[in-house]
Amino acid sequence: GAIACHEGAIYDLGAPEVKSVSTIGSGDSMIAGILCGISNGLPIENALCLGVAAGAATAMSAGSDIGKSSDIEELLSRVKVAKITPA
Repeated sequence: GAIACHEGAIYDLGAPEVKSVSTIGSGDSMIAGILCGISNGLPIENALCLGVAAGAATAMSAGSDIGKSSDIEELLSRVKVAKITPA
């Protein structure tokens, strides 16, 4: 999962449960997914979810392989996001 702050809101993202094979590159994949989402005009919540799904997909991959797009797409619907707006 991840915690992110954007424009005064805090986002608590829960990663889907996966069988972790190797976490090498998972953080990089998460950042790449977020940036891909932002670059394609997705709302920040969707971009953050894409990043978490990409990181989880990479954790399912062996060695230094990165997550497959089909895995990312499947995991995306299982990412949980809660938006917290501080008082």
